[in-house]
Amino acid sequence: MSVYRGGRIVPKHFGVWNSETEYEMLAIVLEEDTGDSYISRKTVPAGTLLSDEEYWALCARFSDQLQTYQEETDARLEALEDETSKAIDSSSSASEKLIAETKEELQGNIDKLSEELEKSKKSNPLYGKKLVGIGDYMMSDWLQKIADRNSMTATSYGDYDYRLSDIAEKYSEMEDADYILVFAGSVDIGLGVDIGDEDSEDPSDFYGALNSLCQGLLCKYPQGKIAFITPYVTDREESAETKAYVDAIETACRNNGGIPVFNNISSGGLCYWNEAQAEKLISDDGSTYSDEGNEWASWKYEAFMRTL
Repeated sequence: MSVYRGGRIVPKHFGVWNSETEYEMLAIVLEEDTGDSYISRKTVPAGTLLSDEEYWALCARFSDQLQTYQEETDARLEALEDETSKAIDSSSSASEKLIAETKEELQGNIDKLSEELEKSKKSNPLYGKKLVGIGDYMMSDWLQKIADRNSMTATSYGDYDYRLSDIAEKYSEMEDADYILVFAGSVDIGLGVDIGDEDSEDPSDFYGALNSLCQGLLCKYPQGKIAFITPYVTDREESAETKAYVDAIETACRNNGGIPVFNNISSGGLCYWNEAQAEKLISDDGSTYSDEGNEWASWKYEAFMRTL
């Protein structure tokens, strides 16, 4: 059988060029120092330099390959930057849209709350009004608590030892107001001030001071919402005496134009000799409201004021 033995027709890579090696035709070698590739034109004897153009031809320059790679890399980077920019623009647009939608939603909520607040103001008869209170030691912090909840301006003219006769003289010093509250009688009860007759004009007795005060308040505040708050029964054994003074307050107010009265005996909800209530709602002096008591009472008196 015959065997064909001819020259190479397909190039073959021989790796890094070695000057001591003989290479056959179409051998591709790499010059390590430059990175360039050469191909043999024919059989190359050992010791033949790559610069000998009779035997070797430049196949590929490393610098050209590097340039091509650089150009490809630059193109890829440019494409990546373009894609990134588009992604950022898209993300920025989405963020701006989300921010705009959130702002719109928040503004809508603010507008809604503003409308509800305006409605609340209109429906709240106490909102923004002027409130004055005068009385004895029971005229305490509950007055300001009512004012704070309803954006009212409050002024207290209370004094720990005021009797009704003192209040009948002092009320004229009070400023103009929309709501006028009188919480007094406890000192008179404690001192045993003479109740007098319901038509009395003598300010030294309880009825006389009440009649004088009622008429004076009606003259000073002809369109004001005036109301009295009665004392509590603080001693079960003296409930009859206390009730007589409270009845006098209700009678005098009724006789002087029907001034509203909050009766703490019938509606106060506070029993001074109940230990649990006393511990929570009454201060250590055994008479006035504690801090919790002022908060508790303020809601009762606020509800009463809304009926005036």
